[in-house]
Amino acid sequence: MADNGHSALERPAAEARSIAALVRVARAGEVRMPRFQRGFRWDQRDVEKLFDSVWHGFPIGSLLLWERPAPASPVSFGSLSVPAEAAQSALWVVDGQQRLTALVATLTRHPAPDPTFEVYFDLTTREFVRRGQRRLAPLTWLPLNLLLDTSVLLDDLMQRRSEGLDDEAVDHARDLATAIGEYMIPLNVVKTDDEKILREIFYRMNSSGHRMTASEVFRALHAAIGPGAAGDLQTLFDSVNALGFGALRDDTVLRCVLAVRGGDVYRPFEQEFADGEDPATTFAETERSLERVFAFLRQDAAIPHVRALPYNGVLPILARFFALHPEPLPRTRNLLRRWLWRGSMAWGRDVGALRQAVQDVDLDEQDSIAKLLTSVREGEPLAIDLNAVQLNKAATKMNLALLSSLNPRNLVDGQLVDVGALLDDDGPGALLDLVTPARPQLAGRILHPAIEAADLVPLLREASTEARASHAISDAAVAALLQGDTLKFLKKRAADLDDRLKEQRRRLAEPDADDHPALVALTIPDS
Repeated sequence: MADNGHSALERPAAEARSIAALVRVARAGEVRMPRFQRGFRWDQRDVEKLFDSVWHGFPIGSLLLWERPAPASPVSFGSLSVPAEAAQSALWVVDGQQRLTALVATLTRHPAPDPTFEVYFDLTTREFVRRGQRRLAPLTWLPLNLLLDTSVLLDDLMQRRSEGLDDEAVDHARDLATAIGEYMIPLNVVKTDDEKILREIFYRMNSSGHRMTASEVFRALHAAIGPGAAGDLQTLFDSVNALGFGALRDDTVLRCVLAVRGGDVYRPFEQEFADGEDPATTFAETERSLERVFAFLRQDAAIPHVRALPYNGVLPILARFFALHPEPLPRTRNLLRRWLWRGSMAWGRDVGALRQAVQDVDLDEQDSIAKLLTSVREGEPLAIDLNAVQLNKAATKMNLALLSSLNPRNLVDGQLVDVGALLDDDGPGALLDLVTPARPQLAGRILHPAIEAADLVPLLREASTEARASHAISDAAVAALLQGDTLKFLKKRAADLDDRLKEQRRRLAEPDADDHPALVALTIPDS
């Protein structure tokens, strides 16, 4: 291999280890999950299918491991945390996280297993099953977390036999323990200090099937090099998510990085940084830009949290804008707010327009905002959807932002509600049920910290008109509620909500305003 540029690679060691051996070294802290943590994406069915494949002897694929030093640090396998000491030759899992996590977490007894890893084997039907809502599993259901500990398994089977388990079922249990524990998984252990080589191996292994995202590929290859360093993408994710605007998707932050660097934000990221190029500078610039973006969204655009941002696709655009123009003119900020809200009223028909808008932002501040405003389609805005209360919907996020713009007050003490903190802490629970069932759904909810249901109506009765109005609840609506006329309350509240939210949206979007640039931009300097 000396002539093909891969001289730094020691030929990968191809071997195979039993599941029992793999779980054993993982429990001992010799296997490390890079901090990139793709996140355990499998659901219960995926875990069951994995064990069913092992039970039937089907191939489940190989693991790609990177042998290199590792610091002392706990290692997470799903809901299982394993302490690990510093090691000179730890095995970092580069490809195979989902399978290895499922095996280790399911086959290990630990105090609070996630239901995803609580799998049983029905010794009668010989199928993998789940306890579900049952308080206790049937006698013939064997938990998989007993299989790799022979003495514990035998004690358990003896107890089950004394309670009526027949010999055939006991034989099935032994067969299962052998099939699972002795199943051999192919491993490819790479020993190299050249990250570029590993990146190429990894990229080729993920070129088909369920491709990992660009951010996952990048983090998988960098996490073992220097986790916690300034050039580590995970550190950027952590820093951005600590800015108080909520947790952004990793891929969204990655698009912001690409936007700051310029060009197509959907280009492949694997080869983004040239050999020897330190990404730390770009990451730091992205973090500074997003800090300005979040300040703009909160202070100018009445959007307190990412859960109230209708379309995350605006973030790369804004990241590029504030990277190139860190202190835009007040007039520009107003125009940028109009663009954001006009787009939120129209992008439901053409979200693809967001992908093109990054290209409209350049070094000319006034030209950039003019292009963005021009790109927003004219026409009748989307209606306010008062039935939108699920946080994964753009219409719900818009509702949250508009409700927040009313400056809601706490019904207990009359103080302004910290909506950003509320959305961060409570998520879906931030929309507190006032009347159930409710149609439209939003008419029966308020943006408010949790209160006992029995206290809500008395609090509304005692609240000031100002506090009620901050939730778009009129005195007439409260009167209907106090009279026990829920339908009348909902009808009145729905009408009030629709009017107030449309009014707030119009104030923020200013659809009929003059969008001329700041006067200072029109000033021609003396020659």
